[in-house]
Amino acid sequence: MREWLNLYSKYAALLGLACILVALGGWLVAGQAQLWVEILGIVGLLLVAITVLLQPAQVKAVLTGRQVRYGGNAVVMSIAFLLILGLLNYLGARHHQRWDVTAEKSFSLSEQTIQILKGLKEPVQVKLFFTPQAMGRAEAEDLIKEYAIRSNKLSYDSLIR
Repeated sequence: MREWLNLYSKYAALLGLACILVALGGWLVAGQAQLWVEILGIVGLLLVAITVLLQPAQVKAVLTGRQVRYGGNAVVMSIAFLLILGLLNYLGARHHQRWDVTAEKSFSLSEQTIQILKGLKEPVQVKLFFTPQAMGRAEAEDLIKEYAIRSNKLSYDSLIR
């Protein structure tokens, strides 16, 4: 019986890791731990634990090998890269910044406009009305978006009639 368990224990470990990964994926997709996710995670942990208990020397040899070290370094670097990318995305969404690199600064607001927007004391609601074939609609919407970015007192609605 022990030989049979030793023979299939590496398959049990692989199945256990697969169960754990599927459970983690299910938890991330569902947003909460559902019953099937918990059961699958527990089954995966049990299968991995059985393998560790049945063959501790082989597990130690696998975990301290060169391939695991290099693979572990690759996983750590990948996770660090994704975390940095996520942090940059979060900061970019929270702190809006645009640069006008045209020679004439044709897409920049004048200092006087910026001062007026900063000096708004009460909320201002702007309503833009367009026909479906309106010329200059994109430019007007871009301009009002710039105004709204510069002042939290200004909001707008774009309506097509």
